[in-house]
Amino acid sequence: YIYSSALDGNDNVILVGYTESSSEIASAYAFQKNRNGYTKDGFIAKINTFGWLGWSTYYGGSGDDYIKDIALNEAGDMYLVGETDSSDGIAYSTFFSTPFQSSKNGLKDATISLFSSSGDILFGSYFGGESQDYFDKIDYKNNKFIISGNTVSKTGIATANAPFITPQNINNVIGSAFAIFDFKGNLQLGSYFQNNLTDCAIDKDGNYFLIGYDYTNTLGSQNSYQPYISGDSDAFIVKYDKNNLKKYGTYYGGNSSETEIVFHLDDKEIFYYLGGKTSSSNNITSPNGYKKTNIINGKMLLL
Repeated sequence: YIYSSALDGNDNVILVGYTESSSEIASAYAFQKNRNGYTKDGFIAKINTFGWLGWSTYYGGSGDDYIKDIALNEAGDMYLVGETDSSDGIAYSTFFSTPFQSSKNGLKDATISLFSSSGDILFGSYFGGESQDYFDKIDYKNNKFIISGNTVSKTGIATANAPFITPQNINNVIGSAFAIFDFKGNLQLGSYFQNNLTDCAIDKDGNYFLIGYDYTNTLGSQNSYQPYISGDSDAFIVKYDKNNLKKYGTYYGGNSSETEIVFHLDDKEIFYYLGGKTSSSNNITSPNGYKKTNIINGKMLLL
């Protein structure tokens, strides 16, 4: 199963996901040639411009392992985020770095790792608290990377400089969280967040963006594009500066619900691209929009 992909500077395609297959996955000189145990392992595959396999590898331990997302640095090295319930096969020390968290803390932890463009592991680490952690988005820029997702853990997530030090989830159910690391995988910031995070991004100046959908009407800033929710739930973008001070928050949505929100910051950091799913019949399209009316539970693309 393929969760995500990336295109490097040489137009090679890198695929990440998980597999239950015990053969036809790893290439001859793979970092991990065999699936560990009889469960799911993550995998990475690099496909060249002619459609041929450059290299591929398993990545995982004796439990279930998933690679959920990928971000590339300037050299084409691959920062990965995923989740695991394995107690082995994840944390790796190399000449480049040692793991921030060398053992699993809870029932399920997030994983962060870095592979070189040629498929060698540069570090592997757990990240998580005493319960279950599900991180599935990653972005890299200028020697830092950010991850976001959801957590049930009440410990092991937040750092002292966090915007939210304590869990913001309601009624002790799953809540959102994010974390920022330096290029060697050392934790710089960990924080809870009060709403449904579905994506994240970081820019070259260290400002970071949190994206998702919200029911609470607590994220909008005065004088932003849309300070308040218009329907049942709206998409949101919240921007923090490198000192973790909130710069603004805005909603985007209509008279019903917006969910499954994704975000992209262009290379020149001029335009934001927001997409997702909407059931709203207003406040979505612009006058020159490609499609001005909605099908029930249709998709939206906001430029």
